[in-house]
Amino acid sequence: VSPRRLADVFANLRRNRALGRVEVGFLLATMVEWGGWLALIVYAFSRGGAAEAGLIGFAVGLPAILVAPTAAILGDRHPRSRVMFTAYGSQAVAFMAAGVAFMLGEAAVGYGLGIVAMALIALTRPLLASLLPEIARSPEELTAGNVASGLGEGFGALGGSLLAGVLFALAGAPFVLVT
Repeated sequence: VSPRRLADVFANLRRNRALGRVEVGFLLATMVEWGGWLALIVYAFSRGGAAEAGLIGFAVGLPAILVAPTAAILGDRHPRSRVMFTAYGSQAVAFMAAGVAFMLGEAAVGYGLGIVAMALIALTRPLLASLLPEIARSPEELTAGNVASGLGEGFGALGGSLLAGVLFALAGAPFVLVT
């Protein structure tokens, strides 16, 4: 993306504050997703090596695959912005509870809550895709929203992984989930 076009994207996001807020929320949620996923895998590896990490990686991914198709249904039956907000809040609670469970030595409970959090994350992409046309006021804004979503996905993965690494160094995987 050229610098001029990138400037146009950000100008559209500034003009449509709702669109800008949704995109910032998605960036932060993507950071949480990557940090949470890494924390679960690192915790599993520290407990049981590659076998446990692989098992948890699979267990985290499977429910997410099954949950994603229901997001469109929820977004059709309820206001999409409310469903998105509820999904983000529920993810935060589930991740924090998973971190606390790990801190208390309750690995099975922590893994279960981590899996729930990751399944809730699977709701956000389909909801975002259906929410953007609702809040964009023009084709240019919709295009800007889609570009910003792609950028948010990339920067969220990078930023979430980097932040998780710093938090791992400070206090370990459960701390990543709690914060």
